[in-house]
Amino acid sequence: MIACGSSDSDATGGEPSITCDSGCIDGQVVKGPPGQLDPSFAKAGVATVPSPRSGSYTYFGAVVRAADGSLFVASYSGEKTGVAHLFSDGSVDRDYGDDGLAIVPDQPTTANNRMAFAVDAMNRVIVVQRPKTEDVSSPNGYSLVRLAADGSPDASFGTGGVAGPFVEATQLYPMFAVARSDGKVMLAGFAGSTDAKFGFALHGADGARDPAFSAVKLDADAPEILSDLVALGDGSFVTYGAGALRKYDANGTPDGAFGTGGVTRLEFPTDAGEPSGVLTSASPNPGLLVGYTIGSGDAVYVGTAQVAENGAVGSSTYTRVDPSVSGSPSVSGLAAADDRVALGGFEQTGVGSGHVWLAELQPDASFYDAFADGVASDAGFVHSGAYQVHSIIREPGSGKLLVAGVTTGDQIFVARVFQ
Repeated sequence: MIACGSSDSDATGGEPSITCDSGCIDGQVVKGPPGQLDPSFAKAGVATVPSPRSGSYTYFGAVVRAADGSLFVASYSGEKTGVAHLFSDGSVDRDYGDDGLAIVPDQPTTANNRMAFAVDAMNRVIVVQRPKTEDVSSPNGYSLVRLAADGSPDASFGTGGVAGPFVEATQLYPMFAVARSDGKVMLAGFAGSTDAKFGFALHGADGARDPAFSAVKLDADAPEILSDLVALGDGSFVTYGAGALRKYDANGTPDGAFGTGGVTRLEFPTDAGEPSGVLTSASPNPGLLVGYTIGSGDAVYVGTAQVAENGAVGSSTYTRVDPSVSGSPSVSGLAAADDRVALGGFEQTGVGSGHVWLAELQPDASFYDAFADGVASDAGFVHSGAYQVHSIIREPGSGKLLVAGVTTGDQIFVARVFQ
């Protein structure tokens, strides 16, 4: 912790010194060197919450920021899904659920390990439980669960807080959920039988399927692969999959004014293989700043692209991640700002062991060297127990990064990092 108002000569233990020009609260630093933990958040910059089933391997840990600045953290462990609520300072809301952790009700035909979740304007969490099997020849539906603001099942949603399962011939396997401002929930994933495509479904505020989507809506021209989805303020949304950006209106209809028939394609390294990265956006005015990843192991590329509102690609560039710096990285999260893309991931060295890393790219895809000399590893970021990163988001206004993942002790961590 660095005291506010100290000078360079005051710093000890190799820590950089920060003055009050950087912003202080109660004499403590609230701004600091890019890539370092924010000591005003939780305990020395890191909050942890227990997994939903103690002693079981934790597969998933992700964070969503609510409109009031608080955080909701979802995780899956031992066929149980848990949701925790953190205040904006990283402290756990002990009145949420059972002493800070709400357990999502089980459904007999669905499982939580391949789930999507979102938070609406009333701090109600929507969890989408995908089928236990992805065998499209024998679909068994998906369910939605909504928790009230205190973590209890929301009785006004479906039956006892559960809507579904929704079983149909053209089965949807949701991968993403968006809580819209009108109270409805948009789902996106792959759908179909033998030839799966992008699919969308819309549910009303009570959990029932919206009449505009009485059946799953398909984009027959889109491939099965869906890597990410970004919701825009007007209800429209953009998807990324198989190297292409696709824009849809609020009803899931392709936006003909975007690219060619609603589709824009990006250029990638010809020797890098199929793009496997994710789309991210925090700069829709104008257009999108896109970050993507390609490859794995010793051939990982990361790149950026500037995409205008009409889908025109103004610039697209990429760089290879040096394995000697980031440890043959697996890239598992990206978050954009107006001028930079943050990305992070992990190198898993064994079951329940490994390390995490975090970096920022500039628009030309070069590393932002002021950010922890290019790459922050767990030696100076999070703590040695963190071994997987599952999601990264950027706080509006401050631009600080919120990073969520899993620790070696099967807890879920959320870290706040200066940028």
